[in-house]
Amino acid sequence: MYPKYLDSKGLMTLCREALWAKNVMEEKKSIQLFIIDAVQSIIFMEQQQYTIGTGVQAHFKHFLNIDGDDLLSFMKCFKYRQLKKGDSFIEEGGKANEIGFVLKGCMVCLYNKDGVNVIDEFAMENEFIADYTCALDNKPAEKKVKCIEDTELLVISIKDLHRLYTQSQVFERVGRLMAEALFKNWHNKAVSLMLDDAETRYKKLVIERPSLAQRVPQYMIASYLRVTPESLSRIRKKS
Repeated sequence: MYPKYLDSKGLMTLCREALWAKNVMEEKKSIQLFIIDAVQSIIFMEQQQYTIGTGVQAHFKHFLNIDGDDLLSFMKCFKYRQLKKGDSFIEEGGKANEIGFVLKGCMVCLYNKDGVNVIDEFAMENEFIADYTCALDNKPAEKKVKCIEDTELLVISIKDLHRLYTQSQVFERVGRLMAEALFKNWHNKAVSLMLDDAETRYKKLVIERPSLAQRVPQYMIASYLRVTPESLSRIRKKS
C-alpha cells in the first residue's frame, strides 16, 4: 500500500517509478536472455568453426597444408548447412552457384529425362557435390541434387571461391583440387560406362564405395549403373 499522505501528483510519480522499475526488470531479463543466446551462438560458431577446419583439413591433409591466416580466410568462406532427408541442395533450373562438401550423410545428383529421373552421381562423407559446369558458366542448374539421408554440409559459393583465388596461390591450389575431384569422379564413371559391362561396373562400385550399396535404394544404384533393377538383382545374386 502507498502512504496515505501522498497526493494525486505524488501517486502519479510513484506509479511512473513503479512502471519504470518494471520496465527495467523486463529489460534486464531481455538482456540476460540476449546474453545467453549470444553465448550459445558463440559456442555454436566455435564448434562449427572447428568442424569446418578439421573437416576440410582432413580431406586435404595429403594434398595441401593450410594454416594460419590462410586457414582462417578459408574457413570464413564456408557455411555450415543441415539438410533433412528429401531436401534439395540444388534444384533443376535454379541457381547452381555453390559447391558442397559432405561432412555427414548421402546425396544424389539426378537429371530428369522425359519425366524419368536418371541418376548421375552420389556424394557421401568427404566428397564434393555441385553442378560444376553450370556454376562456372553462371547458368541455371541442369540437374537436381537432393539428400538421401539427413546431411551436414560445408558450402562455399563460386563467387567466394574466385575471390579467394585472387588472395593467395594457396587458394588457387584448393580450387584446382576441388575441380579435379569433381572431374575425376565424372571421368571415371564415363570411362566405366564405355568400357565395362554391367557386372564389372557393379563390382567396381562395391570395391570403391562399399557403403553406398547399403545406404542407397537399389533402383537408384541400377539407374546409376545404367541397368534395369531386374538386371541389377541378377548381378547381385551372381556376386
